Amino acid sequence: MPLENAPSLQELTEQTARQFKEHYGSEPQWIAAAPGRVNLIGEHIDYNDGFVLPMAIDRYTVVAANPASHGYASLKSVTMESEAKLSLAGTIEGEQPAWGKYVAAVLGVYSDEGMPAPSLDAVINSTVPLGGGLSSSAALEVSLATLIE
Repeated sequence: MPLENAPSLQELTEQTARQFKEHYGSEPQWIAAAPGRVNLIGEHIDYNDGFVLPMAIDRYTVVAANPASHGYASLKSVTMESEAKLSLAGTIEGEQPAWGKYVAAVLGVYSDEGMPAPSLDAVINSTVPLGGGLSSSAALEVSLATLIE
């Protein structure tokens, strides 16, 4: 999606809530969002204790969800046009889309810390450009972690 045509956070949140209702048949109980970011200096040295100057951009990943009783995380990515079903322990069973690894990592951290995520149904939508160095995967992870928290 071209950056100049991206919806606002409010519009993206409303759109994601509608998509959740279309897919799961109910209104989402939880909604969380996280922005993409750009590093003005220090690309790839942030995780090596170097100095960086990151800042949030006006593109977001939004997760809308409801608790579920099925015992796993059922997720639909509007952006990637695919679905994933993941264990709450963060293990990946069977064939899952590549973006599911980021979700599984978040679920795994909560599980490892003794705070397993609740069983949930979720829809993910994003305006953060993928693969463009704007931390789309981090926006996914932070929005999901915020939702679980």
